[in-house]
Amino acid sequence: MARVARDREPANEPIYRWVNLAMHCATTGDTPDAVEKRVRSGHWLRDVHVRQPAGSKQFWVNVEAVNDWAAGKPAELPRRGRAGG
Repeated sequence: MARVARDREPANEPIYRWVNLAMHCATTGDTPDAVEKRVRSGHWLRDVHVRQPAGSKQFWVNVEAVNDWAAGKPAELPRRGRAGG
């Protein structure tokens, strides 16, 4: 009997785009202080690498943006509305 391949994300793709800071720290070994220092020093950008959504008491980390940062890729700034529209 043949096995049916299921559509899955590639192994190197994150399952979630945003994770809370506690989950990020638990999976990467980072500390909240290290994350805060990266934001203060400008290595990580608010609304690109981290954000604190309205109603949330903690930061959320963008896994895709952090992976790009670790790979040395420049951060893509978030778009703010449409120009000329």
